Formats: sequence, structure tokens, C-alpha cells
Amino acid sequence: MPNRKAVIKVLAQDVLGAQRWNGLLAECVSMPTEKYEEVEAAAEAILERVARAVSWPRLLREASWRHLHLHPDQENDKEGYATGVCSECLVEALLADDTGAPDWDKHPTSPRRREHFDWPTPVAANLKYRQRAHWHPYMESETKPDAAPAARPAETTPAPAVPAEAAEITLPAASERLLREIAKYDTGKGVLFRHAARGRYLHPNTYSTFNARTFYPLTGNNLVTDEGNDSAPVRMTEAGRKLLAELDASAQQKKPRAATDPESPAAQRALRALAQLEQPVTPHRGERKGIWSLGGRDGYSARETTFYALEKAGYLRIIQGAHLSLRMEITESGRQREQQGQGPSAVTAEQSR
Repeated sequence: MPNRKAVIKVLAQDVLGAQRWNGLLAECVSMPTEKYEEVEAAAEAILERVARAVSWPRLLREASWRHLHLHPDQENDKEGYATGVCSECLVEALLADDTGAPDWDKHPTSPRRREHFDWPTPVAANLKYRQRAHWHPYMESETKPDAAPAARPAETTPAPAVPAEAAEITLPAASERLLREIAKYDTGKGVLFRHAARGRYLHPNTYSTFNARTFYPLTGNNLVTDEGNDSAPVRMTEAGRKLLAELDASAQQKKPRAATDPESPAAQRALRALAQLEQPVTPHRGERKGIWSLGGRDGYSARETTFYALEKAGYLRIIQGAHLSLRMEITESGRQREQQGQGPSAVTAEQSR
């Protein structure tokens, strides 16, 4: 990624936090897309003003003096050392916006699109949208005045693990699913995600794609780490494994769902609908899972647990047939309970017949 775009994205995220995006439409879901683009334009204006304010000849001289005194033997470092560079080339390289290698013969100068852009106005107007973000770098400093900014997703040195007792961590559903996918396939060497289109990453084992913003709650809380290298495998940390163990333990402690009451109004309505049909009744079970319809797909519908509760109470009988077929018929006690639910007038009418 060009340095120009990297600086713009970092500054925009500092202002707005990690917003939710629709990757297929390239539109922001949690705030207006044009407002997000206004903040990116403000970040671009800040970068261009910094490029104009920096004395590049002085910066070049000071960097050369420092290198001469501290790193005189590192000329063989191809990535961190260069010769034959001037201050003008430094500023043009900083402001270059081409994704690949810039064509300096065709475009010898980088674009300056925001020289007179009033960047404080959109920043102040759109700062309110940061409340909708699930993460931003200054979440801790908002609650604690003396606290340091929250850990960035790509720190040079990974932050120490945050114990679960020190902070309550609540993950979005997508981030929790990603954490479980990493824990499942991390056998010690990590999981090497591959870059996909529209700011997404491809899981090498399941071929599932995850938005880049899904990683922010995990890296921000130090649940996973790539040691500051975007191309390195993502590894689980001790804090991440501990959080997953606590989530699984809390899920097991959930109270089981209460059994269906055969005397509930819904169960009594199903009993009355069954009593009005010719016995036995074959329920229709083809449309919705766990839902039975009486007398055909358009008949009265209720959950299968409701009918099993009525059978357990002795109000109906379920007859199992061949090939998983079944029929239901109301019992004598079910007839009596159905008449009691209708009131004295129904009992009198039944006796007169």
C-alpha cells in the first residue's frame, strides 16, 4: 500500500474508528459513505500540509548524520538503506498514490489535491460517528484520562496479554467466529491469511473471507497477533485461548429451555384444532423445520414440541408409521379437556347430540 493511502486510512480510523462496510457494494453501513470520504479528504489535506511544513533538506541531513554515527556498517541492508536520494524525491515519494511502482517518467510529480481544503470542519462534524464503531484507537483513553491509546492492529511490538479479570471483552459475532477459526487451525505455526479483494482476507483452510475490520477487535485486545507483519501468520495468544474457554464455559452454564406446558394457551388452541378434524390426522411437515400443520400445509400450525407435550399429558396419541410417517388422534381425556376449555356451553351442546 502506498504511504499516502496508509496515512490517510490511519488518520481516518483515528477519527471515525472501525466502521462496518458492505464489501460487495463498497459502501459504509454504519455511517453515510460520503461522510467517511469527507474525513478521508481531510486526512489527505493533513498529509499534504505536513509535507509542505517539513524541512526536507534538514530532515535528510539529520538522518544522514544519525546514520553516520549510529549505523555506519548497515549499508548492505537493502530494505532500510538507500544512496543517491534528495529531499525533493523524498517528499514526492511520500505523496505518491500509485499502488504499484510509480512511473516517474510519465508522472514526475505526485498529486496535490487538497492544498486549500478546510480539513478541521469535516473532522469536527463527523467525529460523532466514532460512537458507532466497535473499536477505535482511543477507547481506553475516553474512559481513563491518563490511559494510553488502545493497541493498534499492527503494532511493531505486540502488547502484553490482557487478563480476562482486568477487562471485560465483548466481541462482535463475526470477530468471535474468526477467533474460533484461527484457534481451530492454529497448531503452533499460526494461520497465514491471504489478501482478497475489497479489503478482505482469505482463510487458507476453509476459504472463508473475512473483512479486515473483523480483525481489529482481536488484535486490539491482543487475542491474536501477527507480530506487526501484515504478511505473517496470525497466531493465537494466551489471552485469546482463555477468552474462548470462558465463552464455552458460559455457554454450557445457560439454563435449558423450559419444557412446553400442555395447559398453555398455544397448546390448547392446537388441541381444539385437532379435535375439529376427522381422526386420525396426518400432519404436514414439509415446509418449516419443527413445525407441524394440521389437515395440510395451509392448516393450523404449531411446534412439534407442543404436540409431544399434549401426548405426554395424555390428550392425544401419536402413531408412528412406516418411513418416518406418523398420525395423530385425540384421546377421550383430550376431548374432555378440549370441551372444558370451550366452556359450559360446549359441554351442553355435546351432550345434547
